[in-house]
Amino acid sequence: MQIYLIKTTLICIFCLIIGHVQFVNGEETVDQKKSLYLEEIFQGSPPEPGYLWITPLIRPKIEAVIMHGYNGFRIKYWDKDDETVWILEDVAKEKPVCVGLITYQEKINRLDIIFSTGKWGRQVQNINFTNQFNNIEIDENGILNKHIDGISGATLSVNVLSRLAQLALLLDKIKHSQSN
Repeated sequence: MQIYLIKTTLICIFCLIIGHVQFVNGEETVDQKKSLYLEEIFQGSPPEPGYLWITPLIRPKIEAVIMHGYNGFRIKYWDKDDETVWILEDVAKEKPVCVGLITYQEKINRLDIIFSTGKWGRQVQNINFTNQFNNIEIDENGILNKHIDGISGATLSVNVLSRLAQLALLLDKIKHSQSN
């Protein structure tokens, strides 16, 4: 019993030290980065989130866009002044990417990279690249209506961002159809 308590105490101390080192170094968790993003977008405290529930009719549409299974039951969004903020995540190559997408009248108003750890993924964070998504929408087949110019060496990141933009627009369309 004493050995168990000693091991547990050492693990707790180790976790506290690691947490302190991350805090001192200014590293933030993904959740902290999401919160900071929402505070920036809403200039202070964001509104309460809404939820789009993933029904058996919606799930195949989502999976067709992201090209893999989706296990979630709902997707969070934030509304204010006819704009909707979606925070969506996926994997580019083997590294995660987290994107903030602001939609207005079923068009993308803004795309921001909140978090990306991929070496090549940093190239897509350039505002000249992300501005390509402004005013883009999906056609009647759910496809982006504008070609996105790629970046040499970052094809997977470009593809993931394009799919997440397409997903945000699909979710926005579904949300608007449910509210009518």
